[in-house]
Amino acid sequence: MRLTILAGFLQLLKGIEQVGEFLEFLIMPTSLSIVLCGLSYQILLTGYFDAPTAAILASSIGLTLGAMLHKSQ
Repeated sequence: MRLTILAGFLQLLKGIEQVGEFLEFLIMPTSLSIVLCGLSYQILLTGYFDAPTAAILASSIGLTLGAMLHKSQ
């Protein structure tokens, strides 16, 4: 019984570590640009833009942010 509890606790710790690594990945400049591009695409689609226009504008936003973040480093 104790081994079962310890195995479950170990799985929980592994899951927490993976979530931490994923969040660490998300704060990288390239990841921020990709996330902002995806979010702005969704916002632009709900703002009555057609899909191609929303994709072009979202890509421009993502590329601009990426350039600004890489320039500051």
